[in-house]
Amino acid sequence: PIYQGTAPQVAFYSSRGPDIKDSSFQDTDVLKPDILAPGSLIWAAWSPNGTDEVNYQGEGFAMISGTSMATPHIAGIAALVKQKHPDWSPAAIKSALQTTSAVVDHMGKPLQAQNQSGEDSPITLIAATPFDCGSG
Repeated sequence: PIYQGTAPQVAFYSSRGPDIKDSSFQDTDVLKPDILAPGSLIWAAWSPNGTDEVNYQGEGFAMISGTSMATPHIAGIAALVKQKHPDWSPAAIKSALQTTSAVVDHMGKPLQAQNQSGEDSPITLIAATPFDCGSG
């Protein structure tokens, strides 16, 4: 199969730059993200005893979305950088990740951000800004 969409995209529920609305359309006053990581529909381990999602009860894996899925990607990359450069500080590792991140998708076009202007409005794609994806 060949994926026809654009990747990556900033999910509409991702935290964004200052004074935007959260998923409940309340002001959030959140600073911009530092970096973007995959966090939507990640195939992940799941406890068969989990009760918060009835569709996954009894399953060992599930498709999960959110910050809890994006964070391990960045932490894993940071661990690999630390292994290669054990004398680097956390700030140096963060700088290395940010200065080598990309602001283009897999086809070389600018990153796109999903946008939703109201609870019942459709999700549209707009050009991502640093307030959507940080350094990339």
